[in-house]
Amino acid sequence: MSIPPQVKQHYSARAMLDVVHRHYNVLMRYGFTGDNTLACVGACRDELTRPLFRSVQQCWGEAFNFASLGGMLTLGKTGFAAATHHAPVERGRTRFVFYATVHIGCDEKGVMGQVARSGRGTTAACGALAGLLQSLQEGSVDPNEDDPDDIERVTLARRICERLEEGAKPDLVQLTRLALEVASGDLKRLIACTLEGEPSDYSVVTGTLIHTIDQQLFALEECYVVCDGKQEDLEL
Repeated sequence: MSIPPQVKQHYSARAMLDVVHRHYNVLMRYGFTGDNTLACVGACRDELTRPLFRSVQQCWGEAFNFASLGGMLTLGKTGFAAATHHAPVERGRTRFVFYATVHIGCDEKGVMGQVARSGRGTTAACGALAGLLQSLQEGSVDPNEDDPDDIERVTLARRICERLEEGAKPDLVQLTRLALEVASGDLKRLIACTLEGEPSDYSVVTGTLIHTIDQQLFALEECYVVCDGKQEDLEL
């Protein structure tokens, strides 16, 4: 597998399918299987992220969908609790695999943040983050905006701006990394306020999906398992 040098400049990435399957094989040692575990996938709504869902389904079965613009986790405690009520119960315990991901493209010319789409030519990926970046560059972002007809975009802008230093001028790669920090932090908070004290084991995977002209890559950020309340980092 050949990884474009422009991707290597920013990410340590490998085949997405390899990451998902290795994660599954490692978790089998901890008692996780496709029959006793519910997978929950956080990703951007972009159709480019569907290969991740399909890869997860191959291992874990149908996943609970956490998707939102830019990979934000907008489902809140109620949506998260709904997922916890869908998990199989085995000997009084539930098991989960949680993914928090963002995504970015790399086109045939090696331009980060661009991707070829059938019938559309080259477009932005992630489009939601590219739109936010343009608004930041124009100085037109209002972090206090309230638009009931555009809830996910408003939430994306607010959550990102909370972490941006005043006067910061990120590029799309940097903004994508910031979005992952937000999504990862939100996932951990939702886990804490929903599963704490419950008889549950779970694993967390965070990272960036990278779409190139001929492959789907994954830059792993975090990967760990929590069993009986004890956290252990996983090597994939």
